[in-house]
Amino acid sequence: VAQLASLGLEARSMAIYETVPEPVSAGLRAMMPGFHAVLVHSPKAARLLAAILAETPAPSLAACCLSPAVAEPLRDLQLSRLHVAALPNEGALLNLIADPRFS
Repeated sequence: VAQLASLGLEARSMAIYETVPEPVSAGLRAMMPGFHAVLVHSPKAARLLAAILAETPAPSLAACCLSPAVAEPLRDLQLSRLHVAALPNEGALLNLIADPRFS
């Protein structure tokens, strides 16, 4: 924003999405041990997922994270794998699960 403003352009910073925690139903918790992968886009989402997995472990779950900062809250959990995208974008994140070595 500062760089744009320095060029005489009007600019402002604003959040365009928000991660809002939702209660996890008993039915979803019962299914979680069978999940194979989860895509994690933000550190906040990773912290929320870590809290859920602390109560409902899913040791066969692989976490695919957008960046090292996103992966950090999940590092000490019992997961089958913890992957970090090569670049912090959706395409690189999806490439993680498209990679034949993933399965």
